[in-house]
Amino acid sequence: MKKLLDNYSKALLEIAVEENSLSEILSTAEAFIEKIFDEENTFFFSLSRSEQKEIIQKSNLPFVFESLILEILNNGRIAFLKQILEDFIEKAFSSLGKESAELILSKEENPLWIQEIIGLFSKRLNKELKVKIKIDPEIIGGFVFYHKGYEYNLSISHYLRKLSEQVYEYTS
Repeated sequence: MKKLLDNYSKALLEIAVEENSLSEILSTAEAFIEKIFDEENTFFFSLSRSEQKEIIQKSNLPFVFESLILEILNNGRIAFLKQILEDFIEKAFSSLGKESAELILSKEENPLWIQEIIGLFSKRLNKELKVKIKIDPEIIGGFVFYHKGYEYNLSISHYLRKLSEQVYEYTS
């Protein structure tokens, strides 16, 4: 199944490049994931296939993107749509010389500070990064940065956990 899903994302990438519309398709895919797969917005998946098709066709999506989504719907693979689009986004970033990363903060922070953190990681990794920012109050403070399977955990909750482990080891 992984190979089949990979074929969809590769096909979208190749057509977008061929049509000279990679940036447009990339931003459409990102917006589509954000809108359709929002945890509060499960409405789309409660609809029948014909209703889903109708929404897609009325959404003014780029032709290439709309065609792929309709093909996925027609083949009954809508459950894999998010995975296909995320794979496409990774491939598109890579072809544009960018890499994706994720920055988790405990609360909304000053945008200049966030850009400084992203800039430091971008410089250290020698890569242009497209960073998705998430808020997770459970990290208490600081941040967690994910890139290509690596975790840079500079959160207060992480330090408290480590301190707790050291105290436990010392008192045992």
